[in-house]
Amino acid sequence: SIFSTGDDAIVIKSGRDNDGRRINMPSENIVLQNITVNDAHGAIALGSEMSGNIKNVLAQNFIIKNAQYAFRVKSNQQRGGTAENIWIKNLQINSLSEAVLQLDAYYERRNTFYANFPPTFRNINIEDINCKNTIDSINIYGLKEQPMAINNLNLKNVNIMKARSGMKMNDVQNVKLENTRIVPKYGPVFNITDSQNVSMSSSGCENSKLTCFYLAGTNLKNIILNKNSFNQAKKSILFSQDADKNQLSIIE
Repeated sequence: SIFSTGDDAIVIKSGRDNDGRRINMPSENIVLQNITVNDAHGAIALGSEMSGNIKNVLAQNFIIKNAQYAFRVKSNQQRGGTAENIWIKNLQINSLSEAVLQLDAYYERRNTFYANFPPTFRNINIEDINCKNTIDSINIYGLKEQPMAINNLNLKNVNIMKARSGMKMNDVQNVKLENTRIVPKYGPVFNITDSQNVSMSSSGCENSKLTCFYLAGTNLKNIILNKNSFNQAKKSILFSQDADKNQLSIIE
C-alpha cells in the first residue's frame, strides 16, 4: 500500500472522551505491514481520540519518504485511554520534519476542559529503525501527576543518523534502550528528566563534542548505563542541581 496525505497516513482511534468511554470498544489486534508513505503528518499515529483504548498493534516493514513523525502516540487527561502492546518494527525513513518517535500524554492540553482521565501508554516496543534525517529524534512526555502514564518502553536497534536534537524523556518508567544511536547537531544526546528504571546498553554518543547524558529532576531514580555508551563524549554525564547522583549506576 502507498499513502500520500495531508494528515496522518495511518491513524488508529477508539472513540472520543465520554462517548468513547461509554461505548468502550477498543481498537485491537491490528497488523500493518509492507507500506510506503510518500508524504504525511504521522506515518503511524495512535490517538488522540483513544478513550476506548488501543491494544495489540503490529506495524512493520515501512518505507517512509517524507513525514512529520514516523510513529506517534498522543492523548491527554481529557481523552484518557490506554495504548498497550504495540510493536513497531523495520522502519526505513528518509526525512522527517518533526521526530522519529513521539509519545505525548500532554497532547493539546491547553485545549482541554477537564483532566480526570490520565492516559496510559505501556508495553511499547520499537525495533530496527533507520532514519537518515530528522529535526527532533525521540520525544517522550509522561505525566508528573501520573508516574506510570508511560511505562515499559523498549527500543532496540534504533539508528538516527542526522538530527537537530537528541532524545528527550520526561516522567517515564521502565525504559530499556539497546543499540540505540543518535547523531544530533546539538546536545545533550540523551536528556532524561524525572524518569525511573532506565537502562541503556550498546548505545551511546557518536559526537565527541556534545554532552552525552543530562540527568535531571528530583524524581530521577535507578538509571543504569553501560560504560561503553559514553566514553567518547567530551562531557559524558551532567546532572541538574536537584538530581540525586546516587541514582546512577555505571556497569562495564
